[in-house]
Amino acid sequence: MYIQTCQRQLEQSRLTFLTPEEHYDYAISLLNTGFYNDAQEQFGSILASHPEADYALYGLALLDSITGRAQDCLRNLARAIELNPRNRLQARADNDFQSMVDDPRFTELLYPEVP
Repeated sequence: MYIQTCQRQLEQSRLTFLTPEEHYDYAISLLNTGFYNDAQEQFGSILASHPEADYALYGLALLDSITGRAQDCLRNLARAIELNPRNRLQARADNDFQSMVDDPRFTELLYPEVP
């Protein structure tokens, strides 16, 4: 009986989200509170079921910037911008990319040369 009670409790603690956007909000809350590994798992989960979720890629780019993974940040942000060009404008004003501002690749991504 104890094992069954434990299993029911474990099943109840599983997170469920009505929308991928709600799932994203949860991942961002983890990021903002410093639970970086958990946030990364949540962003990955969103992308596993919604590969074109630009906002999840943007969230991963934020996480990568905060944790000092410049190459991953650039890759994820570039893909987020490719899927939704408004992410470029968002990133320009986002203080979470502060660690990237001196990287010329980041500047080129946010301010591409117009032919």
